[in-house]
Amino acid sequence: MESGRSPEEVALVVLQVFLDLTDARRAAVYLRDEQTRETRCLAVCGHPDGALSPAWDQLTAQVMKNGRMTASGDLVAFPLKRRGSVEGVLAVQGLSDSTKEAGGVADLLALVASRLADGLDHSKLSQKYAQKIARIHQLEEVSEILNSSLEDSEIVRRATEVATKLVDAEAGSLLLVDERTGDLTFDIVVGEKGTQLRALRMKAGEGIAGTVAKTNEPLIVNDAQKDPRVARQLDEQTGFRTRSLICVPVRAHGKTLAVLEAVNKRGGRGFSNWDLIEFTSLANQIAIALENSRLFRGYQGKIKRLRKLQEISAVLNSSLNQAEIRKRAIEAATVLMDAEAGSLLLLDETTNELYFEVALGEKGEGVREIRLKVGQGIAGHVAQTREPLIINDVQRDPRFSREADKKSGFLTRNMVCVPVRARDKLLGVLQAINKRHDGLFGQEDLEDFVALGHQVGIAIDNANLYQEIERLFEGFISASVLAIESRDPTTSGHSERVATLTCGLAQVVDRIDSGPFAGVTFTPDQMKEIRYAAVLHDFGKVGVREHVLVKANKLFPGELELLKSRFDFIKRTLEVKALKRKVDILMSGDRAATAAMLAEVDEELARQVRETEGILEFLLQCNRPTVLPRDGFERLNDIARLSYDYFDGSRAYLSADEVITLSISKGSLTVEERREIQSHVTHTYKFLSTIPWTKALKNVPLIAYGHHEKLDGSGYPRQVPGESIPVQTRMMTISDIYDALTAADRPYKAAVSTTTALEILEDEVRSGKVDADLLKIFIEAKVYARVHPVP
Repeated sequence: MESGRSPEEVALVVLQVFLDLTDARRAAVYLRDEQTRETRCLAVCGHPDGALSPAWDQLTAQVMKNGRMTASGDLVAFPLKRRGSVEGVLAVQGLSDSTKEAGGVADLLALVASRLADGLDHSKLSQKYAQKIARIHQLEEVSEILNSSLEDSEIVRRATEVATKLVDAEAGSLLLVDERTGDLTFDIVVGEKGTQLRALRMKAGEGIAGTVAKTNEPLIVNDAQKDPRVARQLDEQTGFRTRSLICVPVRAHGKTLAVLEAVNKRGGRGFSNWDLIEFTSLANQIAIALENSRLFRGYQGKIKRLRKLQEISAVLNSSLNQAEIRKRAIEAATVLMDAEAGSLLLLDETTNELYFEVALGEKGEGVREIRLKVGQGIAGHVAQTREPLIINDVQRDPRFSREADKKSGFLTRNMVCVPVRARDKLLGVLQAINKRHDGLFGQEDLEDFVALGHQVGIAIDNANLYQEIERLFEGFISASVLAIESRDPTTSGHSERVATLTCGLAQVVDRIDSGPFAGVTFTPDQMKEIRYAAVLHDFGKVGVREHVLVKANKLFPGELELLKSRFDFIKRTLEVKALKRKVDILMSGDRAATAAMLAEVDEELARQVRETEGILEFLLQCNRPTVLPRDGFERLNDIARLSYDYFDGSRAYLSADEVITLSISKGSLTVEERREIQSHVTHTYKFLSTIPWTKALKNVPLIAYGHHEKLDGSGYPRQVPGESIPVQTRMMTISDIYDALTAADRPYKAAVSTTTALEILEDEVRSGKVDADLLKIFIEAKVYARVHPVP
């Protein structure tokens, strides 16, 4: 008999040979099912065709029971034995009486039954071996599938398909267990009606799958219609008829992750213990795959969350503006936690209260006026204990304060709340409120939110430190300006006015979208850079000698007093000479001429005194910082050639230095003094260059350095051409000139009106010294009105 034939084929071959050798009309083979232990007809051969009569089944049952050949009418049945146990029956119909009378029927049937039993046994073994090989291949396939990827959706679907084939079932499914509720969801469904079950949920303990998930024990149900645990509503939904089930838990690390289920063994058979062993083995492999996938997803999620936290950290630390940081903190909280709303409550150290600095969401604005004592409400509790909290049902928590909900009209369901700290100091409390899609906050949410709270604390603390440094630096700048103005009180307020005008002009330029400055914009840091440069542009005056710095007239006060004293001395000398002459006249003895001569002396003295006082008045006029008249220099030289009597001889009315000083054609400064005053620009640059400016403020020294430069290269101290002068400096130049012209506190000149000052600036434009476009903006935008309001 050929190997590889099925038991049915083997039985048909033997029956056909038997019918050919005898005159029997019909023969059949019955076998006991190894799994169900029920006897069924394996093969029928001969005539007539059609179903066997009940008599066949009855006789077969009798032989199966007594194990002996039995005859009934024209039917003869012979037991098929295997290792002494009756495993089936050979039944024959229609042997003729002559065949029966000839004898040997029992021997013939015994021989045929023996060969048939051997053939069937061989066929079953071959079939089982083939099935084993197929199942090994299937298990290998499952193992290969499960190890092919860490993404569980596709691999578990394919593994479920193989598992269904492995136990020769019509349908199969994998139901995932919800960790929180214990409910089961049809995740993978194999079979005709599968699409109707996908995503369907079953309560924990419901149906066979729910029972297995709850008890963690596998189950075989081979008569589903009679088992009350079977969830019949699934059949009603799908139109499927469940006859038998095999169901095993999918477990890893003592936790049930899912349930693997196969439905309806093909061929009407039931599931066996061997099916259960193999199904459980496969479920264990799926459990490993699910756990690996879960761990992989967890790591992926952790990496994703870490990246998100890194991104959030970068965003938080990209600004040092307190308001911006706090706003970004809440935005980050709602995004990271997938929450409907968020809030940041800061601690008021003076009152020990929390107040809503920022609240995002549709109803966020309504809670700004609320203040909570530390220890009051959930936020107050977190502030007091400094421990993070997850509360997934706040309405039942006695610590929950409903004031915010009342104010905002918002309904808080759940929240995660963490302290915001920096350097062991509590700054406030960060909250994420209402997980979206009716979800609940979990441990991973809490861990991520704690990390965010640390980031927010660091960002706020950095901003606080930055503000303190800014205040410190602003104080230093104010002190520097005060130091300048204390040395030169006549220019008090000049630096601040120049800063106001320069920043005002910069703001207008920043908004312009046409013309030569359409592309010129200034960031907040650049605006701050302009302001610092403008405020400190004259700081170098601390390096100028004070008496030069405050010099109001050509002669210093001491020099002027010396000049006046000299002329007093000259007048006294003239008076002494007149007295001597009078004495000489009186001693001459000519009484008749005495009176007339004395009168002449008085007249001459009066004339000389008037002349001397006139010279002094002229010198005092020359001393003023006005333009020297055309003939002034010649007259000064004439005066310088005059002399007066002194104790040791004669002396000149004016010293050479006095002649030079009083000969200054314009202003009050000598050439050397003007150079010293102009050196303040270089002193400013050197001083500002020693300050370790931040990258954003690095141009402060350069901007201030050029405020006395002119576009035609005639400025000082470097005489650079216009293209080398930054636009910030050009704006400062206009502002500096305007304020110097209109300032009312300069002793060496009178203040001019706004109109006159602008006309002078326009003259500077025509001379090619000042930027025409910037001056036009300065005038049209009335930037000057920021320090001199226009009525």
